[in-house]
Amino acid sequence: SYTLMIANANMCDRNMGETLSTLRYATRAKKIQNKVSKNLNPNDAILLKLQEEINALKEMMRQKDALIENLTKGNSSSSSSDHKTRTDASSSTMTSNKFHDNNNNN
Repeated sequence: SYTLMIANANMCDRNMGETLSTLRYATRAKKIQNKVSKNLNPNDAILLKLQEEINALKEMMRQKDALIENLTKGNSSSSSSDHKTRTDASSSTMTSNKFHDNNNNN
């Protein structure tokens, strides 16, 4: 926003002192620069900072999830065959243990 100031100068000799004073004040006022700042309640400032931190952490989680998803997509074909092999091996071990237990009981 802008501020407007009008300085009224009179050319009459008897008002010369007042005119000079007005011009000096106008010159000083022209040099004034304001800095805008938002008044915040200390609690609001803390809440704002925490909200920014939450958003940053959410973004980090999204990036990590995307990385994990990319890594699991690359290994999904080999891991499914590995899982099938492990399942077959464990079920054959269980079958042989049952057979062994039944023979020992006889």
